[in-house]
Amino acid sequence: GCSKEFRDAAKYAKRWGGKAEDWQHCAGTAQLTDGKNVFTREVHWVQGKDGKMREAFIKEYPRNLEKRK
Repeated sequence: GCSKEFRDAAKYAKRWGGKAEDWQHCAGTAQLTDGKNVFTREVHWVQGKDGKMREAFIKEYPRNLEKRK
């Protein structure tokens, strides 16, 4: 759960169906690899009442970009 209201919920309900209260913003961490290095990144996504992940993105931080060069 989250203590903040999901302000974009109506947009996702219109785009994907359901009611605004069925939608939530989620976040977690994932380990990604480029074949040589492993990177831990924060992942954000939106999911509906059905639990399916939609429109996920990986959040980049300046300190994590050093290994990408």
